[in-house]
Amino acid sequence: MVVEFVAGFMSNSLGLITDACQLLFDYAALAIGLYASYISRLPANNQFNYGRERLRFFWGMSMPFFLFL
Repeated sequence: MVVEFVAGFMSNSLGLITDACQLLFDYAALAIGLYASYISRLPANNQFNYGRERLRFFWGMSMPFFLFL
């Protein structure tokens, strides 16, 4: 991804630069999904009485936004 961005910048290719940025957002969406899956498995405490299961739903609903960018 970094090599693609640098090659696009050096060759003045907008296609390569936008493809590298799209890969960045895809990786970010994947990382957010994995983090939400990890957080949703944590046990309940005083602040979150029923655990953090709803965070997985929230991030699941926001994933298409990141993948659309």
